[in-house]
Amino acid sequence: MTHAVMTQEQKDEIDATIAYVRGVNDVLELHELRLRDFGYVKADPSDPYSIEAKDAAEALSYARAYLDDVMEMLRAFDNAKIAEVR
Repeated sequence: MTHAVMTQEQKDEIDATIAYVRGVNDVLELHELRLRDFGYVKADPSDPYSIEAKDAAEALSYARAYLDDVMEMLRAFDNAKIAEVR
């Protein structure tokens, strides 16, 4: 199996992106948990169809699941060979 070849700068960018996405995921998880602790809170209590805090928390959960897919793609570069500078 042939592995991708990239420059050190490209590899550094991939690594930085992984670290940033991981941090974003952690922050989203924190806020998701906080929103779930709100209980029954609606954006507009007079509207029976108004979103609740748990709906926003669920949306954050979906966003974090998508970030898991992004992380999987980025980790595919972990085995990439670094091009030698000549």
